[in-house]
Amino acid sequence: MSNDTARLASIVSFFKRDDDGDNNRAPVIVLFFVTFIVSLFKGDNNGDNNRAPFIVSSFNKDNDNNRAAVIVPFIVSLFKSDKKRGAVFVALSLALVPLSPQPANAEIATGLSSEVIELTTAFAGSELLLFGALEQDQDDVIVIVRGPPAPQTLFRRESILGLWLTTEREKFTDVPGYYAVAASRPLAEIATPELRDRLEAEASRLKLSAENGNHTPAAQWRIALLRRMEAEGLYHLQPGAVSLTGSRLFEARFPVPPAAREGVYEILVHRVRGGTLAESTALHFAIQKAGVSARLAALAQEQPALYALLGLLMSLTLGLLGYALAGRR
Repeated sequence: MSNDTARLASIVSFFKRDDDGDNNRAPVIVLFFVTFIVSLFKGDNNGDNNRAPFIVSSFNKDNDNNRAAVIVPFIVSLFKSDKKRGAVFVALSLALVPLSPQPANAEIATGLSSEVIELTTAFAGSELLLFGALEQDQDDVIVIVRGPPAPQTLFRRESILGLWLTTEREKFTDVPGYYAVAASRPLAEIATPELRDRLEAEASRLKLSAENGNHTPAAQWRIALLRRMEAEGLYHLQPGAVSLTGSRLFEARFPVPPAAREGVYEILVHRVRGGTLAESTALHFAIQKAGVSARLAALAQEQPALYALLGLLMSLTLGLLGYALAGRR
């Protein structure tokens, strides 16, 4: 009998009844099984605990939960008929094979300091903190934040006979309402020009169209748009820094200016290795009105007539108050 056959026979023998006819071995088998599972979460040969994330992620990614469907019947079968125990144990062993340590391809672990930023009447700006962890310490990170798109119109005015008149105009469509980039190293050292074009990882690489996409805006209009958005604090033309803590943890901070519009903002986190995009993940946060401004905005949308009447009454009240104060003087 070979060594493998002897081991299998020894394992199957645990499922048989002992000499006195009862099943005292079942608790021993349960204890062995629990000890085996716990050992998977201990440190592996290099001292860290890479096995635990693999085990947890394996159960999370298995949507139909086939492994759990095998393990639960196995525990129950320990106290049932003897004939099925050997087959169940073999099935359990096969089910646990994928749980052994192997290269992981899980998504980047990321989080935000806040998923909702409230716009109040006293809002003077805020800051958003992105934090996360990498699977391997040789990876680089590029983070791109984009706000909800909206059209933007630029005008060129010239002095004609002492009057400033609009001579040209350019209308951009679907311009990101907010744009910022942060990277763990200079972008030129992380990604190739082709990859930076594809990710739109620099303001100069943003794909902007004008007049419903009928033509590409001239460079002068493009520069003027970027400068205006930068002046309002909505665009950050110089890439920020992704701070690395240790070898795998990272964080990046993005200012939210008072001019930020409400809506859903997208954060794209790209993991780059050797100049090649290895993985991407997306997060979202929202900027929404709160307090008195939120109630007024809701009133303006739901009951525009009442909102206009209240505005008229407020204007009349302020006018009468100003007239009374001026009369006393």
